Amino acid sequence: MALPLRNIIASFCLTFRIGVIVLVNMPDLLLYHVSDTLREVLEPPNDKRPLFYWYCDRLFSHYGLIEYVYFCVINPRKQNIALRSRSNAQDFDGLHKDFVYYRDFCDGKTELTYAEPGIAMSFSRITPTITLRATDPENTDTQYEIMEPEQFSAKPFSVLGDQQRPIKFSQIPELANYLKDCIPVKEIRPDEDGRFLYEDWLPMTTTKGGVWL
Repeated sequence: MALPLRNIIASFCLTFRIGVIVLVNMPDLLLYHVSDTLREVLEPPNDKRPLFYWYCDRLFSHYGLIEYVYFCVINPRKQNIALRSRSNAQDFDGLHKDFVYYRDFCDGKTELTYAEPGIAMSFSRITPTITLRATDPENTDTQYEIMEPEQFSAKPFSVLGDQQRPIKFSQIPELANYLKDCIPVKEIRPDEDGRFLYEDWLPMTTTKGGVWL
């Protein structure tokens, strides 16, 4: 059973008699970027439009299977990675709720005919934690292999299951050990007001408000 996020936070905190909670550590976030271009560092080509990252517990792409998948396991505040979610609220709560809608769609718990995971946008430079490479990008049944870091290398594995449905990262042995403790692979619950909170979220500040298409 998933624990409320505040319980997860509490496990990483020290509480003093005066009631002040000092945050020691937070679970990392998992974002991933898909591309047909091999990169060592992820960043937008200019300052006109940020780079987009999927926020999800399984692989998603508008364009079918992509040649490279870049997993970024990050703590935004500690690594100075400013983010904005492409949601109405533009915050972590909106980002995670978009993921929940997509997860429920994949699990057949909604009447929606289409849904997407959460999308995070950033102008920050991010070094991928894990880079996957498709073994046969022209084949819809292609498998993936871990390209970087080399010490994580494993035999090729599938990211799609029956009827081409995406497999949860937690159910892919080659990825599970590295991603299982990251949100949203690690399930969290909302607070009493129905909001999903993440204390180390770092909001992106730009002259242009709103979101990019």
